[in-house]
Amino acid sequence: MKPRVSCIVPVHNGERYVAEAVASVLRQTASVELIVVDDGSTDGTAEVLREVGEPIRRVHQRNAGVSAARNHGLRLACGEWISFLDADDRLHPEKVARQLAVLGHTEPPVFLDCHTAWFWSPELSDIELRQDPRWGDLFWKAVTHGHISGWLVHRSVFDVVGAFDEGMQFSEDSDWLLRLRDRGLAMRTLPDVLTFRRLHRDNVTAGRRRAQVAGLARALKASLDRRREGSRS
Repeated sequence: MKPRVSCIVPVHNGERYVAEAVASVLRQTASVELIVVDDGSTDGTAEVLREVGEPIRRVHQRNAGVSAARNHGLRLACGEWISFLDADDRLHPEKVARQLAVLGHTEPPVFLDCHTAWFWSPELSDIELRQDPRWGDLFWKAVTHGHISGWLVHRSVFDVVGAFDEGMQFSEDSDWLLRLRDRGLAMRTLPDVLTFRRLHRDNVTAGRRRAQVAGLARALKASLDRRREGSRS
C-alpha cells in the first residue's frame, strides 16, 4: 500500500544525534515512510544507520548540501504528504497524526505547520552551557513556528513551488516557505508543540550568523521582487 506520509531526513556527519532523530520518526503513531539521505558523511553516520536497519530507506549521495539531500529524498518519496526532520532534532510521537487529523475539514490546507520548542542537548555540562553565547539569549525559551521539521506538505505543492534551491547554503527552507506564501496556497499552523530543535556544540548556523542573515536577506529580496512583479501583471 502506498504510504500516506513520507519523512525525509538529510544528514551530514550526524553520527551523534541521527539515531535519536530516526527513532522519533519510527515512534510516530501514524504510519510514515522514512527516507534518510546521507549527504556524503565521513564520520560514523553510515554505521549508525546500518545498526538501526529496517524500516529505514537509506540512500547515499556525494556531499552536495542539505537542499540537494532533501530534493533527492523528494524524488524517492512515495507518500501523498511530505514531512522533513533535521538529523539533530526530534518529533513528538503524535506529530504526523495530529496534522493528518485536520485534513478532513472543508477546504483542507495543502501545507500544515506546527510549533517548535528548543532544548539543550543533555551531554552539555553546566559550564559549557554558561559559556555558550546563546545561553544568555532567551530565544531558546520561546515557542516558534515555521521551522522545516514542523512542516507537512502535500506533494503536489512541489510541482507548483518547485524544489529547494541547491545554490543556497543557509535559509533555503525560508526561501521555499516564502515561495509557497507568495503563491497564496492554503496554509495552516497548529498550536501544538510537536517538534523539538536541539542546541548543541556543532549547530550549523551557530558560528555562521552573517552567512545565515545574508541567506535570509536573499530570500526576502526574491520574495519582494516576485510580489512587485505580480502587482504589475
